[in-house]
Amino acid sequence: MNGLPHGKPGGGAVPFVNNQIYSHMKKLVIVLALLAGCMQLQAKNSGYDHPWTVSAGAGPMFNLYENFFSILDNKQSPFTYQTALSFGYDFNRVIGVRLEAGYGKDIAACNVLQTSGGGYYPYNFQHVNLFADVLLDVLGHWHPDYAFRFKLLAGGGFAQTFSFTDSGHPWQKVQNSNTAFGFRLGAIGQYNFTGRLGAFVEITAEAFTDNYNGLQPTEQDKQNFKGYPGFPLDLRAPVLIGIQYRF
Repeated sequence: MNGLPHGKPGGGAVPFVNNQIYSHMKKLVIVLALLAGCMQLQAKNSGYDHPWTVSAGAGPMFNLYENFFSILDNKQSPFTYQTALSFGYDFNRVIGVRLEAGYGKDIAACNVLQTSGGGYYPYNFQHVNLFADVLLDVLGHWHPDYAFRFKLLAGGGFAQTFSFTDSGHPWQKVQNSNTAFGFRLGAIGQYNFTGRLGAFVEITAEAFTDNYNGLQPTEQDKQNFKGYPGFPLDLRAPVLIGIQYRF
């Protein structure tokens, strides 16, 4: 009983209040249940119960060679693209390794200081590369069950460059096939939708030996352009957007 005689003024007020309280409590219970489900999903989606990984991605690649400014001066884009496929294994929630193969296209140009009359001699080529990387999950020790992962990577490998187009330069020769060795550093941001499936964005800074883009200073270059032997490394920075599956 609510303590108010039925039929008197105000007799319907308390049931109305009770209904409002019940409605708000019901909404609160639903919200708490959803939050609890999300927390369980968060814990479930760290993915480390399945240590083997396969990942595929693609995205733009920034080409940065010693002739980079000549490309900008002639209003050409220094961006091309790269695709990659990798297989990995996580030893624990912090340390993992992977092997990644990539394919892409590059743009370069003969060196400005090595061209007569300010000529511009661009060319394109293609590459395949193979890297072995060590991965460090920054959140693995403190927040091992979070669905969002942030990783750092470091690795080494090599690239084969080929299919060079003709630059048209009157005397500077571009080598048509080259094997270059390189190393890289990078970072990965990843979100796991389930314990097996996730999406990631990866950016790396990569450096290769000077023959990667087919150009190296010759003895003639060193004699004619003293003090400008060329930068000893060829640089690039790919960005990959892709998916990862664990098994």
